[in-house]
Amino acid sequence: MIYEFLNTAKGCIIAILPLLITFIVFQIFFIKMPLKKFNSIINGIIFTYIGVVFMIFGLKIGYVEIGKEIGKNISNLSYNWIIVPLGFILGYVITKVEPSVQVLTREIEKETGGTLKKNVLLSTLSIGVGISLALAMLKILFKIPLWYIIIPGYIICIILAFLSDEKFTAIAFDAGGVTTGIMTTTFLLAMALGLAEGIPGANPVIDGFGLIAIVAMTPIILVMLLGKIYEVRQKEGKNNVGK
Repeated sequence: MIYEFLNTAKGCIIAILPLLITFIVFQIFFIKMPLKKFNSIINGIIFTYIGVVFMIFGLKIGYVEIGKEIGKNISNLSYNWIIVPLGFILGYVITKVEPSVQVLTREIEKETGGTLKKNVLLSTLSIGVGISLALAMLKILFKIPLWYIIIPGYIICIILAFLSDEKFTAIAFDAGGVTTGIMTTTFLLAMALGLAEGIPGANPVIDGFGLIAIVAMTPIILVMLLGKIYEVRQKEGKNNVGK
């Protein structure tokens, strides 16, 4: 366990070092902010690093193992189809507490002046990820080829991108990236691999491929549909004012 922790700490240093070096170079030659502010930022980076190390270590030894065990045990049940509704529920709940999603929805509410409420967007994204997880579990259970889900889904994304307001298109694609955060992806992949290991004829490597693309897809579609609903409501509001 100590080796695992040190390995995680090393990996996090490698990940954060380029950003830290870039910041220090810019501070010396371009930004030249006061020393007090510079020290404050460095302290923040140190605390962030410590937090990330403990979070990733916790995910590795706890979160991932839980996901694997859930997938493996459910695959052995005669009613293993239960993984589909369970996948939806877990996807919904995990997204609700995903830190990056919380930050994104709060910032969007701020930037739109409260027009797009945090809770509305958060619920939309949570439902989207829930649907994605249900689709991912269906894919593994019934050995559905990835392209049967990905190609129609992303064609819908492209069509909606042309039909939607620019703001909602930008929000949708940002949200698609954010929903594939560390908590969602680690749990999804672990559960999917556990499920694939327990199903005869399933291959964890092949069946696990493309699952993150599915998770990113559905929230994009739902956010753009939400944008269309907002557009219709705004038009109705203007018409009512005109009358």
